[in-house]
Amino acid sequence: MNGDSTPMNLSATKGSRDTKSLFRANTKLVKNGVAHPEVVFENSVILANKKFSGLGDDSWTALEQLVLSAIRLGNETWIGYGLKSLRDRFPGSSRVQKLVGLYRESKEDWPEAESIYKEMLQANPTDLYPRKRLIACLKAQGRTRDTMQAIIDQLELFSSDPELWHELTMMYIRQCAFSRAVFSFEEVLLSNPTSFYNLLVYAELLASSGDWALSRKYYCKALQYRPDQVRALWGLLNCLVSAEMKETKTQAALLTETKRRLLNVYEPIDNNASRAAIRMINSM
Repeated sequence: MNGDSTPMNLSATKGSRDTKSLFRANTKLVKNGVAHPEVVFENSVILANKKFSGLGDDSWTALEQLVLSAIRLGNETWIGYGLKSLRDRFPGSSRVQKLVGLYRESKEDWPEAESIYKEMLQANPTDLYPRKRLIACLKAQGRTRDTMQAIIDQLELFSSDPELWHELTMMYIRQCAFSRAVFSFEEVLLSNPTSFYNLLVYAELLASSGDWALSRKYYCKALQYRPDQVRALWGLLNCLVSAEMKETKTQAALLTETKRRLLNVYEPIDNNASRAAIRMINSM
């Protein structure tokens, strides 16, 4: 990448690592979803001040990383530099449009952001990214009904998207619509039926909707993967002592085992919170 319009920054004087190792470090952070934009930003600034030397075509990916981290940190100087460079090199690129859309979102310029995403959809109606960003814009504005309707509309086109089903579930939970939340989270569970998180949340939703028997079943399934997980054990205990659950030998044995596992967690801990938990367990 050529040119001398790179904005100067104190970070340009930091570090002596070569450009390729800095780029690899940034790529690893971004790929793993590590929430440290300041690290990516500092590395990217060093790369930019070195004109992305030795990176070849990867220089454009490095510049994209710089823009994304700058957006998250609100650094207008580097945002402007990065977007201009990318627009000049890739006019009309959808990847550049994504960055501009995210920048407009960061400024809470919702009409402009939505306009960008709608333009992207017109160019490629099957692109999921602008659809999801439009939903994010509605959610950020607190437009709950519009957000839910947009998610439902999206699911009519792409019914196997677990992220959207999860988002819809969370919105139903915030409205205390637990029966609907159970229905929508079933789709999340189907996408990964052995996930501890999915099994646990589904059990909790069933309990919240009053289906204690089925909730018990899924708490037990979750505990097969993590036998001493405290949240799951408390949930199961709550199910077992529910007035609506019939007392049987199996039920009694399961109650005893659940209390035993919880006591094994709390008894080695000598503090007031642990002693209160032990008293509560023994009273149930």
